[in-house]
Amino acid sequence: KLPEVGGFAGGGGQGIYFSSAFIANDAQNDRFVYSWISVNRFFGNDYFKRYNTSSAGVLYANIARRLQWVIGTFDERGIFYDPPPTFFRNNFRRIFLSKETGVLGQLSYPLSRFKRVQVSGNLRYSSLDEWDYYWGSGSRSTPFDAPNDSINFERICLCLGTHFSVIADNSFWLETGPISGMRSNLTFGFGADFTSRRIENYTLSVDLRRYFRLGLRSTYAVQAFGYFSNGPIPQRISLGGSTDGPRLYPLQAFYTDRTWLSKQEIRFHVADIAGIQGPTLSIVVPNIQGALFFDIGQFSLKGNPMGIVWGSYGLSFRIPLFYGLNARIDTGR
Repeated sequence: KLPEVGGFAGGGGQGIYFSSAFIANDAQNDRFVYSWISVNRFFGNDYFKRYNTSSAGVLYANIARRLQWVIGTFDERGIFYDPPPTFFRNNFRRIFLSKETGVLGQLSYPLSRFKRVQVSGNLRYSSLDEWDYYWGSGSRSTPFDAPNDSINFERICLCLGTHFSVIADNSFWLETGPISGMRSNLTFGFGADFTSRRIENYTLSVDLRRYFRLGLRSTYAVQAFGYFSNGPIPQRISLGGSTDGPRLYPLQAFYTDRTWLSKQEIRFHVADIAGIQGPTLSIVVPNIQGALFFDIGQFSLKGNPMGIVWGSYGLSFRIPLFYGLNARIDTGR
């Protein structure tokens, strides 16, 4: 089939930005080639040029047989923050110049119609050079603050990352998301530093989701999530903002390497079709869904206690856009 290409380019007084992606597949849609490139370049002195970033890679996927596999290569260069940039409330932040180049792969084998095992890994050259640090301040504040952090991310190494997963999924979806069934994901992973001859971290995550159908278009959904990573350099994740953490908090509000999280909601149908009819423009939105939600969880970094339980509750609306993508509006406290 003919390849599909998309891209975007922009510029200004301080620099230029370019991004492009390429995808091609065969007539049976069971072999794919995907590549991307993204470049952000700043003009001016060496200080601004340190913020230059680039990302490029190529992936080949083959799903023609029972054993499905993906191989690829990548190159990532830019700024690495610890914690992420959304942390502003008097938080000590370290800034690293990051370079990573390597290869990656994934194997997936179905055990049954609804269950599969998956192995993924990457071998990469990684360089993290601490450039600067400061105590953050700003207008946006986040509730989570764990400044007692002695982890040293600075390194130059040949690194290996591997994850083993068992995934079960028999969920049935509507346009706005699952309405019945269940999904579970149990993953164990570890990272190795061949240069220093050590295991950098080991990680265990559990994600359990169950959907109890209450009616034709209503359901009670519950999720239990746990994540734990330990070692000289734990693998950290950012949660919060919408689908991957407590709702109504800033994006990436919780930066953590050990957490538990519970999310519950009752989803119900609001309207089949809503819209605005005008003389020159008509806007039609199908299948609006609402939800009452309640989220709680605890988050911490290595060397810090779990602390208090954070939570949120409120009302959510979802509007299907295309290809499983939904627009969401959350309100509450």
